[in-house]
Amino acid sequence: MAKLRHIAVATKDPEKTIEFYKKHFEMEVAGRIENDLAQGYYLTDGVVCLAILKFKIPNSNRSWDSENYTGIHHFGFIVEDMEKAARALEADGSELAADRYEGRGADTVFYELKYTAPDDVVVDISQRGWVGANGDV
Repeated sequence: MAKLRHIAVATKDPEKTIEFYKKHFEMEVAGRIENDLAQGYYLTDGVVCLAILKFKIPNSNRSWDSENYTGIHHFGFIVEDMEKAARALEADGSELAADRYEGRGADTVFYELKYTAPDDVVVDISQRGWVGANGDV
């Protein structure tokens, strides 16, 4: 069974944004990201990884995705079997929205695949998950 464990928010001001979530929702910093794709932070409540990201370049092939986009960007599910989940998504008409990019930048970038969901939403699937996320599936 897949588990929702990752939400990514695109922002122009990562520091201001993490302070908001830390103050009002007791989120804790679990990691930092700084690479050619984005800069920002991973926050956690012990179960979910909330990525607060200032993108430098688009993260997917969706028309709305740009370095100027702000708001909820994508969310991710930890799955038991990446290949099986990918085949099922593709069989249902989902399109690959971004290639695998394991190892891109620091250790805070995780192995995932991005797929389309209805309404041009982007979802990640990962077997390893994200920093601060409880990976029990």
